[in-house]
Amino acid sequence: IVARRPQCPVQYHTIRFDYVSLDDEAKEQVEPERRPYVYPACGHVHAFNTGLKGRPCPMCRTPGPFTELKLEWVPSICTEEPLAVFNPCGHLIGLEAAEFWSSVRLPDNAPPNAKFRPVCCFCSKALKRNQPYCRVSWET
Repeated sequence: IVARRPQCPVQYHTIRFDYVSLDDEAKEQVEPERRPYVYPACGHVHAFNTGLKGRPCPMCRTPGPFTELKLEWVPSICTEEPLAVFNPCGHLIGLEAAEFWSSVRLPDNAPPNAKFRPVCCFCSKALKRNQPYCRVSWET
């Protein structure tokens, strides 16, 4: 991802991915306009801009949340290149792992009222039923 040097298609500057290996205090030092954000419904990656929050994607007009791209990486969950993002939480994951985890139905509550649905393997947030993940698309 870093080698590709993705750019924000709205603000036309390079998005920084190197801050994810830093501790929380160092992450706060990185300006928000350089952090990667994503529309999980369509997969378009942008840099943060307050004007994009609560609006549809400026590239394709797909409605959905605008959330920070989460780059938590667990080799036991995902072994391939991260090319997909979970909808709606924004966790980056490989395509095979996204397909697998979106097909695993887990309970979201204790029995007898439990609903079985796919959840994000990183944060346990329920995935969208009609589109649990989307392929990531960034400008280089």
